Amino acid sequence: MPADPDDLRYVLAIARAGSLIAAARELGVDKATVIRRIDALEEALGRRVVERAPRGWVLTAVGNAVADAAREVEGVLDRLSTAVADDDGGVVRLTAPAFFARQFLIPEMGHFRQAHPRVELRLVTSNALLDLGRREADIAVRNVRPDKGNFVTRPLGILGHGVYAARSYIERRGLPSSRGELKSHHLLGYESKLLFQPSLQWIAELGLPVALRVTDTLTLLDGVKAGLGIAALPCAIGETDPELVRLDVCGRGSDDIVCVYPEELRDAPRIRAGVEWLADLWRKHAAVLEG
Repeated sequence: MPADPDDLRYVLAIARAGSLIAAARELGVDKATVIRRIDALEEALGRRVVERAPRGWVLTAVGNAVADAAREVEGVLDRLSTAVADDDGGVVRLTAPAFFARQFLIPEMGHFRQAHPRVELRLVTSNALLDLGRREADIAVRNVRPDKGNFVTRPLGILGHGVYAARSYIERRGLPSSRGELKSHHLLGYESKLLFQPSLQWIAELGLPVALRVTDTLTLLDGVKAGLGIAALPCAIGETDPELVRLDVCGRGSDDIVCVYPEELRDAPRIRAGVEWLADLWRKHAAVLEG
């Protein structure tokens, strides 16, 4: 039987999210639906699209080809949407880290909807650098500037970072009074590598044992609050959570945060509305974000 074109978005969601649960969450469906649609696509193609690995779902070579095709289809549809959109309406696909979306974007979205009722915001919460050139997103909130491609980069502000532990962890393991004492503590970090700011890089160089590796900041926060160890977190999280203690011996780091979007969308009213909203939001919460 022929493949259902709608199944392409399920493959693309897995490619972006890297796991069944995250893909289901992005699509707004349950896990069983994702499994059923992937199974149907594999049956139609007669080839495996994903490998069910212990640590998540991994696309096969065929799956990657399907995902590339899905991105092209999505890009065409987005460009068509741009071409026919009203001057003050259309879709804006915004990608930002989950902690920033939860703490700052979502509480302010009601104001955006009131000001721009004809603009539909689609929020993609991810630490991954989605491909703006392929229109995986229209606007991205990032701590790195693009080094290639034709993009507009607008500075938003500074995001402060510190190193934190749970009060329960400090009660059990003690509060380190020097950098040397950190060697008897456990570090929590990210799956790919320990992503510290330059001013905090020395923590990684201490060779602390890593008790937990994760893929996003909110899961890292959960690990810290569970008392598993210490971690570098945005001050916007650490300074507002009464369960956490900031370790003064670790200093403070910071990121320059920017808003990035394709040059071809510079003059689109819906994109300008989204960018200005982000800039206003950052100014409003600058003190908390800077830490």
